Amino acid sequence: MYHGYRLLAIDGSDFALPYDKHSPFLCNIQTRKKPLADNKLTTKDACLILANILYGITNCCYLDCLLQSRKGMDERSAAVHMLQTLRLQHRYIVLMDRGYESFSLFEHGNRLPDCNYVVRLRTKDKGAIRGISALPDQECDLEMTFNITNSAKQKKLHPEYHKINAPNRRYKDKYSPKYRTAHWDFESFCLVHCRIVKLKINDPLSGKTKWEVLATNLSPSDFPLSEMRNLYHLR
Repeated sequence: MYHGYRLLAIDGSDFALPYDKHSPFLCNIQTRKKPLADNKLTTKDACLILANILYGITNCCYLDCLLQSRKGMDERSAAVHMLQTLRLQHRYIVLMDRGYESFSLFEHGNRLPDCNYVVRLRTKDKGAIRGISALPDQECDLEMTFNITNSAKQKKLHPEYHKINAPNRRYKDKYSPKYRTAHWDFESFCLVHCRIVKLKINDPLSGKTKWEVLATNLSPSDFPLSEMRNLYHLR
């Protein structure tokens, strides 16, 4: 237990399978992080399976595992599914890294009983939530409300809304590993509330300090900035 909460984490890991050109887990992976001189990336075929794992940190126990093909992986939906089927009978905190952030996941966490989340956010790339990159270069603790819609009409009337481009169905059978389908499981218009915490963290690898931003629904009175920093280091 951690301050009266079960402490959990969700993360994904790739596992290599024996190569089989007929395998449903066959995918094309990038072999270099940077393109060659001709601006082309080198790739190769491989058989990979993604294990989405729900883990109990304090008791070192695996609580759930959801397997997906690398081509059709959807870590956010896997995380929501594992939280929906979790039966703990106790309040808990689940830690998630970058890549899991989404308004749909936040709202699921807000509505699920006993669920408290701490999600590390991206701050600079195209996947960052609008408004996060504009936070001041200082530690801050803010309660934020996001206007979410999946209606093009509402977005046109209210440009400040966040529009979720969630398709009703998939039009392709295969997607690249970097493709993420947007999901929205709630009303056409919804107010998503969450707490945004910006912290200065000491990076043990580089020895330098860096900024990290977390989204959570934990109470600031129970988990002030110092406790949020401790939770970050427990990832």
